[in-house]
Amino acid sequence: GAIAASDTDARERHLKRSVLDSVVDQYKYYTGANSPLGAASRRRVADHLDRIREYELRAFAVRDGDAGGPPLPPRSDLAHGGEADPGGEGIDMRLDDLTTEWRLMADLYALAIKMDRVRFGALTFLAAGERLRVTGDYHYNGRKVFTFDDARQLNASGAAGCSHEWWHQFNEGKKNEALRAHAHMKMREVAYFLGRLDEKDAKEANGRSILENSLITISTESGDGRHSDAKRELSGVFHAITGANGRFKTGQIMDVAAEGMDLYNTMLAGMEVAKDRLGPADRDGRAIDGIRA
Repeated sequence: GAIAASDTDARERHLKRSVLDSVVDQYKYYTGANSPLGAASRRRVADHLDRIREYELRAFAVRDGDAGGPPLPPRSDLAHGGEADPGGEGIDMRLDDLTTEWRLMADLYALAIKMDRVRFGALTFLAAGERLRVTGDYHYNGRKVFTFDDARQLNASGAAGCSHEWWHQFNEGKKNEALRAHAHMKMREVAYFLGRLDEKDAKEANGRSILENSLITISTESGDGRHSDAKRELSGVFHAITGANGRFKTGQIMDVAAEGMDLYNTMLAGMEVAKDRLGPADRDGRAIDGIRA
């Protein structure tokens, strides 16, 4: 049925109301002259709350603003949800727009981690089979790496012209330039998120950054995309992991010749998660001690 006008008004009020409105008194106290916090801590609280407001404005495109607050970011011009791809044939996407949307999510997630609002979670870059037809010049470290124009380069329209098809066209005997450029771009954006956890305001009590102290995994969902060959589908899987404050080895490539379930259970054990394990209770697992420092 139709949504009642009162429900719609309530939703609008909720979106326009900042989460900061509910903590304004505490904000004034902890950043004011009578705050029990030191000067550095007061500045950090104020900075966190300013950034929350900035991200709220970016995420919800709230029109009202505070003259003393962060500048109002531009509204998103991109469609979201079902209206973005009503026919299910993919979306035309400029590279700059793709990067902007990804980095908004990465910034929000990094901020939540820094404020200890989340301790476990995941980010997925380009879900839903990558039904995007990407266009635009891709630069890295001041040099042009590639010019994306998926539909033209694939000589196809609709879903057949989306970047997902490059994975199915992988050929060991060819350069696979478009595929490699897409993979490189994804790693650049993942690195952007990781960099947010290694900034000055991400230092923890032991003097190391959140990135250094955390267990973070970066892994492929499957192999090279040729679903007709199960062996090849699994042969390309990799799992990159951080050191988790010295718990695991880093800086090397290892072929552990093991099932992913055993690998992740070894990581859980290394993080002293004593009770929870992945997989059936009656499954005989084995520890992959080669990854532990």
